[in-house]
Amino acid sequence: MRATTVVVGCLVVVLGLTHFSWADDPKPAAADQPRFKIAKETTYVTGPVRPDGTIDYVEAINERLSKGVTKENNAAILMLEAVTDIPAPAGHYERVWQKLGLPVPQTANNVPVPQADPPGMDDALKHPWVAEKHPEVAHYLEPLEGRLNLMVEASQRDHYYMPLVREHDTDPLVSVLLPHLSSQRHLVNALKARAMLRLGDEDIDAFCRDAVAIVRLGRLMTHAPTLIENLVGAACEANGLDAINTAATGGWLPEAQIDHLLKELRAAPAPRQFYDVFEGGERGFLLEFLQTAAVHGVAEAQKALEPMRDKTILPPVDSAAKDWNAAMVKANGWYDRLADAGKQPTHAARMKATNAVLHDLDALKSKYAGWKSAFAPVEDRLIILVVPSMERAYTVETRAAVQRELTETALALAAFHIKMGEYPPELRLLAPAYFKSEPIDGFTDKPLTYRTEGKGYTLMSVGPDGQVGKQGAKAADDLTIEAMQ
Repeated sequence: MRATTVVVGCLVVVLGLTHFSWADDPKPAAADQPRFKIAKETTYVTGPVRPDGTIDYVEAINERLSKGVTKENNAAILMLEAVTDIPAPAGHYERVWQKLGLPVPQTANNVPVPQADPPGMDDALKHPWVAEKHPEVAHYLEPLEGRLNLMVEASQRDHYYMPLVREHDTDPLVSVLLPHLSSQRHLVNALKARAMLRLGDEDIDAFCRDAVAIVRLGRLMTHAPTLIENLVGAACEANGLDAINTAATGGWLPEAQIDHLLKELRAAPAPRQFYDVFEGGERGFLLEFLQTAAVHGVAEAQKALEPMRDKTILPPVDSAAKDWNAAMVKANGWYDRLADAGKQPTHAARMKATNAVLHDLDALKSKYAGWKSAFAPVEDRLIILVVPSMERAYTVETRAAVQRELTETALALAAFHIKMGEYPPELRLLAPAYFKSEPIDGFTDKPLTYRTEGKGYTLMSVGPDGQVGKQGAKAADDLTIEAMQ
């Protein structure tokens, strides 16, 4: 199973860490000489503190996210059982189980999670099907039954805490492994394929259980500490919503199941807001680097990046003379702005605030003609490299919210059609029976685009660009649900 490392700032490698290096410092600081103060404005969190005086950000993140979590309410425990081989080999997963305060399970899951899809999988994920149509997919799902049932059981819990663990005590935050992500993605696809099989078999109750489980798991996974896990969680939820849309628009659901699905979707755990990642976890990498550089020298700090870069020698940094407090205050300022952008009440306001940050980042790049400049302070070089483009992340977050609204609207339209024999001419007629008011497009804060077409309808969000296609046609970034009955 391939291990995935913590990806800081959405996609750090894409942002340039593959070409990052530092020369040895002329005056590495001694560990017993304080180079910075521990405070909110500098280190952001005040503990736990390592023996060398730096903050242990891995444990700080674990402490924060484990609050209120028990063995009984933690969905990650059953998810971990689903994605790992039992018994687990000594190493990463063994340490995760120890961190959870649990023994390593010794039974079940003796069939590895496949890392490649069988022929016919694409179609099985998009449409209801039966085993005779895609025998390879049916055969693929059979040995995964136990794992998939564990995922469904996990989805019924309301907390998610997957602790970060280091391979070695001195490993930095950026090198923490996330090997569960690959298997999670494959098992979510398998669960969706099983849901579509059950829909094709007209086992509507079983379909609903699987589809709702995918949605709930996706929302729970956004409570993990890293941005990459949040993005995977959003994609997971989208898979479940897509399956429900297929059932709602295809006339597969009786009224009782539509009501059930609406209640389940609205009662599912709330997703974690993306800005929360910048309140702690994502900024931890940059602050950890600066503290390590202050105490041990920049040459020591840069070792964390060696597996991800080529050697490019840059001017050294005098650790003893450097104002590391000011460097950390500056770094925090950037992450505060990223978090504040995500707290804005509308998508337009979030994009405006995010673009202001990116504008200033571009100005910083221009000032130093890139991060390799000999005149750029160490913190500015890092900021240029690792402060992410949050436009993409916040757009993903808005898209997820819009997909929820679209799916609930599609279910309400299906229920209306069952009762009235036709779809409503306007979405406002769905209120107050299904909504308090007309469903809104989160990209524009205006009503969703809707039109009836013959005996069917088209339901649309205008997407990130805020515009419909020419003459009302679908544009590339529009989110669309169609029913052609």
